Amino acid sequence: MSGPFGAFRQFVLKVHSRCDLACDHCYVYEHADQSWRGRPRVMSDETVTWASLRIAEHVKTHGLPQVTVVLHGGEPLLAGPERLGRIAGELRAALDPICDLDLRLHTNGVRLDDRFLDVFAEHGVKVGVSLDGDRAANDLHRRFADGRSSFEQAIRA
Repeated sequence: MSGPFGAFRQFVLKVHSRCDLACDHCYVYEHADQSWRGRPRVMSDETVTWASLRIAEHVKTHGLPQVTVVLHGGEPLLAGPERLGRIAGELRAALDPICDLDLRLHTNGVRLDDRFLDVFAEHGVKVGVSLDGDRAANDLHRRFADGRSSFEQAIRA
């Protein structure tokens, strides 16, 4: 390959590879390719360390003043507040000294509670919650495996 290439400014880390919903439109968990079942559930500590170091290396190489890191899944809250705190802490330790880290997490919200919010406040993590609209729109696709709605939990989040 030749030609100019821009630096990456956003990184998405799949910190947990399972989900607690069974959305019928999900291309990962609800379609033919079920290879995810054989993959690790949670990002290992070693992978978190290497990802943090490599992102920091990229920032230094390209002189970036700011990067965004999104903690994603599956459902990232399944990793638990302690592990998410360790992940956020490691990213902050590697990146805060060299750039402005915009750290985010994207969740379906059904497990979001004060324990998670305390961790996110401590580490400056911005949280986005998925919702497909009003109850009728959300309940068309975004349900638990047993058919229950996720709407109330997402609204509470």
